[in-house]
Amino acid sequence: MQSFQDIWQLVLKVLSKSFSETIMDLWFNDLRLIALNDKTAVLVSASDMKADIVSKRYSDTMAAALESCIGFPVTVVLLSSEHEEIKPEEINARLEAGEELHSFSLAAYLREHRTAPPKDPKEALALVRRVFDKPEEEEK
Repeated sequence: MQSFQDIWQLVLKVLSKSFSETIMDLWFNDLRLIALNDKTAVLVSASDMKADIVSKRYSDTMAAALESCIGFPVTVVLLSSEHEEIKPEEINARLEAGEELHSFSLAAYLREHRTAPPKDPKEALALVRRVFDKPEEEEK
């Protein structure tokens, strides 16, 4: 089996047929594929803003490119590592356990919940951990 990096490089080649070099550099080239199973592909961005925009604007496009490379459809989940390191082994364990993952960036979460960003970086990190480790249904 090919590594996640090899698969992502194939996907980038497919995407580059539809997008300019500028668009590729701006939105796709620095994303990392960190987990993949028969249902879900998990990508990581170093930026909340990029994770938010790419998940909203390009998830279907990336899913189609992935399908053309791996031969079956997957849901694309995009996570941001801006406030906390995303550990691929933890994400893979969650997928293997059958957990359904959703795209997440702190900026999108704060906007959805009409909450001001924490001023203290430790508070921001605590919020990311609380949200990421707790399914949304439990929050309500």
